[in-house]
Amino acid sequence: MKAIDAHGDFQKHIDETKRIDSKHFIKVCKSGKACRYIMSTNDHFYCTKNTEFKKFLDKMVKEKQMGAVEDNCKGL
Repeated sequence: MKAIDAHGDFQKHIDETKRIDSKHFIKVCKSGKACRYIMSTNDHFYCTKNTEFKKFLDKMVKEKQMGAVEDNCKGL
């Protein structure tokens, strides 16, 4: 797994096939507590669970550096 630059340009890592539609976002991603694997851009939300960001986000949660800590589904 390649390293993630958390302060870099996330846009270059966006996979359009992982775009979250509004129904899924409201029903699953934001249901109760927010899922840790949501990534937002200016226009859309994306699922990063089955991407290179997963390990990075899991580490951030483990180190209590993130507010969103839930794992709400199997991912897109």
